[in-house]
Order: sequence, then C-alpha cells, then structure tokens
Amino acid sequence: MAELMEKLVDPNLSEEDRRALIEGEKTRQAAKAEERSAKLEKMEKAAKGGKVSKEEAAAAEKEAKAVKSRVAELKRKQAAGELSEEEKAELSKAESKLAELEETVAAGKSGGKRARKGGGGGSDGGVTSVNEYGIEVTEIGIQAGNSSLGRGGEGAQAVLGLKWIEVGGSKPSGGVDVQNEKLAAAINVKVAETGKVEFTKEEFNSFALDDLALTSYVQVALADGSEKYFKPVMVKPRSAKLPDSSITSLGEIRFTLKSINAMNVLMCRRLVAAIYQVKSELNLIDMGGKRQSFSLFVPEQFTVLYGIKSIAFQKLCEFFYGVRECRMRKNAKGEVEDEPILYFFWTACHHGVPFDEQLQDDDFDFFIDLLAMVARTAGEEHTLKLQGAGAFWNLLGSMAEIQLPAFVLVQALQRLCGPQGRFAITSTADGAAPETPSKAHHGGHPELFERLKKITLHSAAEFWKASKVTGRKAMQPAPSYKPTLLGAEHVQVGFLPLESFLSLCLEGMHAQRAKDSVALEAIWSTWEKEAGETGFDTFADMLEASMPSLPESEMLNLFAKATSGEDPDVPSMALIENELRKLGIVLRRHPRARELEPGELVVSRRAEEVASDSNNDAAAKALGAFAVKPGGGLWKRAASSKLATDIHQAALIRNLFGGSGFELP
Repeated sequence: MAELMEKLVDPNLSEEDRRALIEGEKTRQAAKAEERSAKLEKMEKAAKGGKVSKEEAAAAEKEAKAVKSRVAELKRKQAAGELSEEEKAELSKAESKLAELEETVAAGKSGGKRARKGGGGGSDGGVTSVNEYGIEVTEIGIQAGNSSLGRGGEGAQAVLGLKWIEVGGSKPSGGVDVQNEKLAAAINVKVAETGKVEFTKEEFNSFALDDLALTSYVQVALADGSEKYFKPVMVKPRSAKLPDSSITSLGEIRFTLKSINAMNVLMCRRLVAAIYQVKSELNLIDMGGKRQSFSLFVPEQFTVLYGIKSIAFQKLCEFFYGVRECRMRKNAKGEVEDEPILYFFWTACHHGVPFDEQLQDDDFDFFIDLLAMVARTAGEEHTLKLQGAGAFWNLLGSMAEIQLPAFVLVQALQRLCGPQGRFAITSTADGAAPETPSKAHHGGHPELFERLKKITLHSAAEFWKASKVTGRKAMQPAPSYKPTLLGAEHVQVGFLPLESFLSLCLEGMHAQRAKDSVALEAIWSTWEKEAGETGFDTFADMLEASMPSLPESEMLNLFAKATSGEDPDVPSMALIENELRKLGIVLRRHPRARELEPGELVVSRRAEEVASDSNNDAAAKALGAFAVKPGGGLWKRAASSKLATDIHQAALIRNLFGGSGFELP
C-alpha cells in the first residue's frame, strides 16, 4: 500500500495511469477477499465434518492427479540429490495435500464424510483448521514444558523451554526479556555443572513461565563473572506415520511389500560402519569441495559393492527395510530407545524418513567429520591397542557399545575445532579480516572447541562416577550388545559411550551456531545502517570486503538463501552461517563502524532518548559531554545519521556539536 501511495503522488503520473493503478489495487483487494472467503468456507466444512459431494470429489480427483505428478517430479530430483531446502518443504506439504485429496475422493465415492483430525482423540489434540493448501490440519503448536519429548505418535507436541542455548553477551534484537530470577539462577547452575542447559518437566514447571516464545530470552550472570543471554529451543516431536515409499537412484523402494527379507541388526550395523568409513575418507580427500548428498551417496555404494544393478537394488531394499525395523530397540530395563547407530543413520540418509525427522546435511557433515577424527585418533592412540583406524570402523560395525577415555575424545575435538581444525569461525570479535581469508575454512573454532571440551569432560566424569557406583555390568544398554571400554587401564578423568559423545557434540555445535549467528547479525547491521537499505548491493559490499575474490554468482546464491526466511526483504545471517563457514568467509564490520566502549554504550542509550524527545535536556548534556571525548567524532557521525530524522532533531544535534566540523546528512 505504501508503494502504491508513492506512485499516486508522483507529479509526473498521467491521469490514465493513476486510474489504472487504482483499478489494479481494487482487483487485487477483491481477489484477496475472495481467497479469504474460500478459506473460511473450507474451514466451516471441515468443522462440520459434512459429506463430500460428487462435485467436490471430482474436483479433488482432478487436483490429486496434478499434485501426484508434482510429487513424482520432486522425488526424482530428491533421488538425484538436486532437491533444494525450499523444494523439500514443498514435497512434504504436497505429500500431505495428496493424502488429503485422496481421502476426499474416497469419501465422495463411498458417500462418506471427511475424517476429523484430532490429536490422538484427547483434549490436547489442538485446534482444527485449514492450511494454505486447503487441507484440514490440527495445530499442535508449541507448548511450554510439554512432556511429549520422545517418540511422536498421535498428539505429539513440540516442546519449548526444556532446553536453552547461549546466544552471547549482546542483547538479542526483538523478542521478550523473561526476567525470571529463578530461571536465571537455574541456568547458571546447569552451565556450571554440565556446560549445557536442559530441564526436566518438573524443573521447568517450577519457573511458572506461561507465555514463553521462541523469541524469548533471559539474561544470566554466570559463575565466571560474565553476563550472557540464553534463548529456548524447540524439541521436535516424531511423526507417527512413516512414508510408504522412497525414490533412490536405483529405483523406488516400497516399504509395504512383504516379500522383502529385512537384514538383521548386525548386518545393518556392519554396512553402516562401512558406508561411514568410505564417506569420511572421501571427505578428507576433498576438504573444501562441495560434498555429495548422503541420500544419493548411500545407494551408489551398493552399486559399487554388488556391481549388478538388480542385485544392488535388492540388497538396498533389504538394508533399508532392516534399518527401518531395527532403528529402535529395548534397553536392559525394557524401555524403548534409539538404536545408537541405526537411528541416526536412518535420519541422515532420508530414505523412508518423515520430513520433520530428516537430519540436515550440515549436521551430518559435522557428525561424519567428528566421527572420522575419533576413528583416526583412536587408531593412532597406542594405549587403546587398536590396529589403526580400520580396526575402529570394524568395531563400530559390531555389536560392541564403544566407550572411549575422555582424553581421546578431547584430542579428536582438537583436530576438528583446534587451530588446524576444519570447523572454522565466520566472524571475529573486532570484525577484522584474517590474514589469509581464503584459508579460514581450515582455521578452527577455539570457542566451539572449549564449549565441547567442557561438555565432554564433565559428562565423562559423571559417567565414570556412575559406573563406579552401579558397576559396569549394570550399565549394559540392551540385550545382545556388549559395552566395550577401550584403554580401560588409562582412564583418568572419565570415559563416555561413543554415541553419547557424538550426540552431546551435535547439541553443543547447534548452541555455538546460534551464538555465531548473533555475531554475524551484528556485523551485517553495521553495513545495513551505513547504507540505509537491505538490498543485494549492500549485501554484496559486505561479502566483497570480507572476501574480494568471491564470485558474484556465489554472492547471489548466498543472498538467495539469506532472504529465504520469513521476511524476504531482510537477509538473515543465521540462514547462511554454515555456508559462510564452508566458503571460508569471515565477515568484517563496515570500515566506519566499530565496537563501542562501555562508557560509550551508556551514552548511546541516552542518545536514543534524543530521538524520541528532542527537549530532553539530560540526553542533550550526555551527548554534549561525549562530543569532547577521544573517538567522539565517530559517534557524532553515527548520531547525526541516526537522529537527524526531522528538523527539530537536526537543530538539536547542530547545537550539541556546533563548530565540530562534521556535516549532517
């Protein structure tokens, strides 16, 4: 509407063009009203659960054919490893839409009613509505502290508040400050004890947080004297219904066939370990190159292994059937839990996995790199008595539950995140460029290393303590599995099961990425403020200053992903944090921007009062006093640009800094 008004007041606009603009806006508004009306009508029908007419069934059948064609096209791209993140989301929605349309068609042919969707039949099922595709859905929402943490099923709900991550010492932009002293104190204790913040439902309920949101945050004074901000993260539920088929490069796998003999758990573990070994070795050969999608890589390995396509496809089906069947197990207490190797592999390969449970490629890259470093470190550590890394991979593929001394795990982290590590930083504290920006990808990430090291050492010590109290035999996780502690005689500061270590490190990496994203947003804001706009030119200027050799085509790719979030007009650095890391780009602040000193921060806050009240004498004195301080010139330029938004504020700034030699914009 604002854009339309700007065009209408253009003095050069002819009367004919003005009428055309107005008529076009009327047409657009009428179309939107019609769309809203159609959605309301669908919602009313869904709420009534009325019968499906023959006309509705015919229309649904026709639409289902088009959707089915689109689903097939997207699945072919998925099998070829060419599916983008946007297309993945489209595929998930299209599959849901197709199922709904087919249900409508079936109901129309049988003269039945639409099925009402609940959340498992209970009162916690959520609110039924119709989404943008016209599909009746149940809004399960985000419920603070909901206890459905584990296994999905009907009525499974997203969980918010049981897990929190640190996002740095700068106050997050937007959102709501929780200001809950009990929560802040509890987070401080958790950080001091374990290095991570996870609460039980009972602990969370004691904080009495009723209006928690993803944008909420809390400031915490930590034991080391620093003040950090923490935000809650959502724990996703698991889907109850699994896909019936999956497209691979060898053919379509149908999981409904009874003629397929699923591989047993041992055979599946052996193949997974072998696939991990090959994948990790290929990654080490090409450290900086674009990696092949794991979903495409797995079927290709069966072609390499068996040679003949028909045999390879048969074995691939047997393997995926086995992984799917054995991805869960019962532990020694009879409780259902994830199979340590197979469940993670299942989510990483994406075949036959619900969209919400598919592991992101970035997460798998970190996982396989870390696992490769553990294999290499364990193979070279003589106290573990392994005959090289190959022996480690063989042990991983057996029924052994590998447990490793803490010092071996820390060495592996050092290799991944240390000075010569592969997981690099994407920004620096002062925004300065590294001496060799093109090699930043191999420059390590000291802060991530310290975070993961702290988590590992604490968890290893706790696990060791528990083993001394309860006894090793009592800790056996499940029948047929054998806990295997390597280098037992050299354990000094504790040990951890391999899968626990990898899981903890993934969580720590997510927390670090969230914190890094906040720093990247702060750097981007310096360019945004100087340019006064958020378009591609400003974005490209920042990238060029950070890496002059970066091609424009790569800049366009990064800009497209950065603007693929909720607001397409505002780039989000969180969306490209990992891409920047892979490309070795360390973002730099705008040359005219710098970090304010503590004393300057106080003045900057007072300066904001000037923007809202030009008669505020206290704020005027604060700015006037600061004008004579060293470095004040930089602040004066920033203040003039930020505050001179009308003639009164411009006059105020002139009075404050009169004769200082700077020009107002």
